[in-house]
Amino acid sequence: MALFRLPVRGSHLARGVHLRGLVVEADHAGLSAVAGLADQGLLRPHIDATFPLAEAAAAHARGESGRTTGNIVLTVR
Repeated sequence: MALFRLPVRGSHLARGVHLRGLVVEADHAGLSAVAGLADQGLLRPHIDATFPLAEAAAAHARGESGRTTGNIVLTVR
C-alpha cells in the first residue's frame, strides 16, 4: 500500500484542505489494509452522485460525461 500527498490550490489551501491518494494491490493483503483504514474511520471517499440500481444507465452516462468530481454509487435495496 502506498499513500501520497496530492497538490491543493486556491481557496482549498486557505481552508486547510489536505488531499492524499492511496494505491493498493487488488489482493487480500491490499484490500485488508484498506478495510483496516475504513474501520478506523481514516477514509473519506468523495461521492459525486448516488443512483438506484434501476438508473444504472444514467449513472453510467454521468461517469462517461467526464464531469464527475468523485465516485458514483449504485444503491441496491
